[in-house]
Amino acid sequence: MRIFSKAGLIVSLVSVVLAGCTSQHQPAQEGFGEYLGGQHARNISDSARAAELFGSALEHSPKNPVLLQEAFSLAILDGDFDTALDLAKRQQQVGQPNGVGLMLLSLNSFRRDDYDAAVEQLGKAKGTGFDSLVAPLVGAWIEAAQGRLEPALEALEPLQAVSVFNTFRLAHTAYIYDYLRHDEEAAAAYARALASPKQRSLQPVLAYGFFLQRQGRNRDAETLYKEYMEKRPGAEQLAEALSDLDAGRPPEEIISDPYTAVSMALLVAAGELSRDNARTPAILYARLATFLSPGYDEAYYLLGTLFIRLEQPKMALRALENIPRDSRLSEMTRIREALSWDNLEDTEKALSVLRAELQSNSENRNLRTAMGDIMRGHEWYDRALDEYDLAIGNIETPVPGDWFLFFARGICYERLDRWDEAEADFETALELRPDEPQVLNYLGYSWIDRGLNIEPAQVMIEKAVEQRPNDGYIIDSLGWVQFLLGNYEEAVRNLERAVLLQPEDPTINEHLGDAYWSVGRKLESRFQWRHALVLDPDKERIPAIKDKIAFGLVLAETARQ
Repeated sequence: MRIFSKAGLIVSLVSVVLAGCTSQHQPAQEGFGEYLGGQHARNISDSARAAELFGSALEHSPKNPVLLQEAFSLAILDGDFDTALDLAKRQQQVGQPNGVGLMLLSLNSFRRDDYDAAVEQLGKAKGTGFDSLVAPLVGAWIEAAQGRLEPALEALEPLQAVSVFNTFRLAHTAYIYDYLRHDEEAAAAYARALASPKQRSLQPVLAYGFFLQRQGRNRDAETLYKEYMEKRPGAEQLAEALSDLDAGRPPEEIISDPYTAVSMALLVAAGELSRDNARTPAILYARLATFLSPGYDEAYYLLGTLFIRLEQPKMALRALENIPRDSRLSEMTRIREALSWDNLEDTEKALSVLRAELQSNSENRNLRTAMGDIMRGHEWYDRALDEYDLAIGNIETPVPGDWFLFFARGICYERLDRWDEAEADFETALELRPDEPQVLNYLGYSWIDRGLNIEPAQVMIEKAVEQRPNDGYIIDSLGWVQFLLGNYEEAVRNLERAVLLQPEDPTINEHLGDAYWSVGRKLESRFQWRHALVLDPDKERIPAIKDKIAFGLVLAETARQ
């Protein structure tokens, strides 16, 4: 997994989306020490200290665009919108506005119902990278908030030019008709939105279902929910909507006001970006969603998830603490909290969070799985196995979404040298998710490592590579099977690529050393083996690697037979 530091996160915020400032503006000499200190604090992930130091430097250079932008990026990252708004205004005053600042100012005017000011700021944001998606949506809902249907629909038209953005246009066309109570047009617009092949969000489905219920068309709503539950097994929101319908509870209003509509769009965009591993822009969109809708649990949950993936557990905990205990996301929030504490190396705290939840729901599969995942991460395979057994024991009939449980338990079996049970779980996982690259790679590599089913394993790994062409571990598996089959030149090509993708992995470096030796590149092979030694390999591999360095591949293997 590629890891981003907080320094990298903020640099990305500055370079990708906070355009409009150049590095030629140096801070005043009096504040240069604070500026350097702020840079250092930011680089070691101490955002509070970084914000303090950049603020101090700004006192000496209040109009310096570099400092204004550094401070602004930290404020957005931390969700300190009061500070961010002040800094955005100051950036405008010095003639160095940026797209995020202008959008934040526009959203601020929008939520205060100052529509003229919101439109003015939107106009200034053109060409900054945000006008292509956010500006048309905000513009449309400014018009809808004033009851102006035709101008609202016209404002969405620019989204049609980009196929990905067109899904937003279709959905928000339906939402605007629905919000303004043009029921006949809304029904047709919902149908068009759901027919879009690029539509992945469940929000239009839920909004349409609630629209149908409001129209008294409960049977149609039930059919809709069941249809999408078949497409999205395990989607809790659909299950809740169907349960509420069966119980006669009235539906919630998805589009209760224009601000909620824009917040929802921002969160959908954040979700799409996070699925494409564009985590920094995803955080930005999710932050803006919480600015418009401070009680938006889903946005805080996504922020927590993204900060965990970026290995920023303190930031994750700060985001997750905004989600109340009575939220429908409470259970998953506790799981994210546990992962954050584990990342902070307080594993006992992490497990205690989950145990507390299990006291009232001992059969909860998600909580048991999270316990197992944390234990497996610490190589406590026996204890993890017990948790996975309990989770799987609560499954009546496995569904595709259960593949990971069997995969994770299979890993524990494999690490405990219980291969027959591991293989059975891997094969079950593949039956549930036939094209899952993680399972294809792990089972294929395990076969190769045991000298089993070499050719089928190669086919499986090649299939995994097709889906994950930039995954160094999977590329390593392909190179290693080619090595075992004697295709040394091909093995070298793939193992070199694997090392580029995962340079700090000792096993991949060792494999490349073996492949180099087999094509006569002996100096390079010893370099790779030495490099593998300094990368903290498994203890049982150290003697073998040292023998290769001393005697070469063939003699080392002969001596160890």
